[in-house]
Amino acid sequence: MNREEEWCQLEEALTNLVDSISSQLSLRDRKLLAEFIENREFGVALEWLRSSIIENDLRPTSSQHLEIQRLAKTMGIDLS
Repeated sequence: MNREEEWCQLEEALTNLVDSISSQLSLRDRKLLAEFIENREFGVALEWLRSSIIENDLRPTSSQHLEIQRLAKTMGIDLS
């Protein structure tokens, strides 16, 4: 898989993840996340999303949590 395909897959996966949890996010967070994703700052987007979940005591579903972990592993990000 080439870099462009990887970016497209990450963009789609992150967009879907953010969309699935957007009802729990503030408008500010949704706008920032969309901007990060649009600018291909995927790692920043994922870390921001995780911080928002923790700081706002959000309750992601188990599938959302698994997707966060999967994306972190794909990007080589340690979320611990």
